[in-house]
Amino acid sequence: MRANNTKIFLEMIELFRSLDIKSSMSYYSEDAIYRYGGLPYVVGKQAIEELANSSHLDFIAQLDFKVLQTWENENTVVAQMELLHILKDGRELTLPCMDVVTFDENGKVKEFLVYIDSSPLFEKH
Repeated sequence: MRANNTKIFLEMIELFRSLDIKSSMSYYSEDAIYRYGGLPYVVGKQAIEELANSSHLDFIAQLDFKVLQTWENENTVVAQMELLHILKDGRELTLPCMDVVTFDENGKVKEFLVYIDSSPLFEKH
């Protein structure tokens, strides 16, 4: 019997919303693969956590997710979302995003691909 992977994905989104990357690591398999936007793939929980903390979270004050649609098959969830980023410099950016998350037989994330153009986050104003 397979787990409800959409439910697991939405639980992870709640942790991301609170910027609690450390707790979200419990959802990943030890050798999980992660890619955020155009950044290189990383492998393993430690590398995922380091990438998340060093790539963009250091200048985000708040993050909110509007999940528009989800699709699920046997081991994959696809989510169409809008992400509201409130930056520490006061800017607010809403960016479209598509996540493709593949789960292993134990209900752990084995691949998490974030399709987003995050370049506006890195622009200086």
